[in-house]
Amino acid sequence: MNGTQLILLLVLALLVILPSFMSMRAQRKRQAQLKELQSSLAPGKEVITAGGLHGTVVDTHGEQVDLRVKDGTVMTFDTMAIVRSADTPVGTIGQADAAGEKPHADDEDERFPKL
Repeated sequence: MNGTQLILLLVLALLVILPSFMSMRAQRKRQAQLKELQSSLAPGKEVITAGGLHGTVVDTHGEQVDLRVKDGTVMTFDTMAIVRSADTPVGTIGQADAAGEKPHADDEDERFPKL
């Protein structure tokens, strides 16, 4: 194997390894943010479950949380079912704009034009 083949092999290996490494890093970051959200659940906080249910935290006890939905019904969920805060726009968990501020929920989304 000459030098050119060795360099080509190293570049190909890097092209395979680097994307998977970056993906794992991003996944760990998302998991840490989710764990932080789930550990910070407190009464009055508005959240969204993995199933898309919007509710307000009424009580937390161990690994479970009671949510009040719009009609006043209180339902019990496992804390792992809480995936984001209701005041965090979709796709912006952990992201900040150039000024270091969190994105606002009322910002216009180009994907969904106003009718």
